[in-house]
Amino acid sequence: MKMSILFLFALIASLACLQLTFAAPAASPLANPGASPEAAPLADPLADPFMPIIGRLMSGSLGKK
Repeated sequence: MKMSILFLFALIASLACLQLTFAAPAASPLANPGASPEAAPLADPLADPFMPIIGRLMSGSLGKK
């Protein structure tokens, strides 16, 4: 039961990180109608600070000593 809750949390967190990575508000034409899509920098998925935590959650090593 505990692992299924952790898996569900990791899944939700990873989906939130993907949303932040690929749906940047600066690149959205609704957020800034005057900006061109080429002016927004591309998000670097390797710079995401939550990916190591999600990896540890998925492997089950987070919290173990």
